Amino acid sequence: MKKTGNKTNNKQRTIGFLCGTLFDPYQAHIFKAIDAAVRNKGFSLVVFVGGSLQSPYFDQLQKNTIYNHVSSASIDGIISLSGILGNYINLMSLQNFYSRFSDIPLVSIGVEIEGIPSILVDNKKGMDELLSHLIEKHKARRIAFIRGSEGNPEAEFRFNVYKKVLKRYKIPFDPDLVAPGDFTIFAGTSAVSLLLDKRKVTFDALVSSNDRMAFSAIEALNERGIRVPEDVAVTGFDNVAKSGCIIPPPHNSKSASLSYG
Repeated sequence: MKKTGNKTNNKQRTIGFLCGTLFDPYQAHIFKAIDAAVRNKGFSLVVFVGGSLQSPYFDQLQKNTIYNHVSSASIDGIISLSGILGNYINLMSLQNFYSRFSDIPLVSIGVEIEGIPSILVDNKKGMDELLSHLIEKHKARRIAFIRGSEGNPEAEFRFNVYKKVLKRYKIPFDPDLVAPGDFTIFAGTSAVSLLLDKRKVTFDALVSSNDRMAFSAIEALNERGIRVPEDVAVTGFDNVAKSGCIIPPPHNSKSASLSYG
């Protein structure tokens, strides 16, 4: 738990920010914006870095206990990165988690929660434009896809858009081109191994449900001598700052990953 800002009097408001980690570029970027806004208002900010709920990774699961320290006794409002906290649970479980904070005003980022003000990414437009770009401009027809966590609302939505766009362009859906993922950097490596080493499928584009998986997927492709984007175009989603400067090192390639979000 990290606290920023100085409490100058008993009337100063304190905002709690719930997130998984501050080492992830996406979460760190949002934290910086919230921190600046809170300071501008003269409020205090308490950051609860508690990992994703019910994470299969033990180090994250242990962090979940941090959320037990969020209470109306010390927090006047909550901003929560729902897409991160709910990465491994379904929407109902996430709603049940938030019910413990019913006496605190709460804003959700990334996932629409009934009865709670929610700030959302336009997943439909972003993923639709991304896929349409690959199909129309790059003439891609064999488009592999790395999913986000199963049951995660944003992940499911992005995957459904993928299937709908393929259908619109009359491109057959091939389940062998779809690899599981969980939004972590490790999933991109595993996805490429599954697609190329085990299933031995071919594809001319690889769409990742977020940028972190795309970064490691590019490295995994590069290790196999596959050039990006000359041989395979790779896209991410979220448009984190790092996505603008990813360049595969070998083959004297001048390529960079595409990222739309």
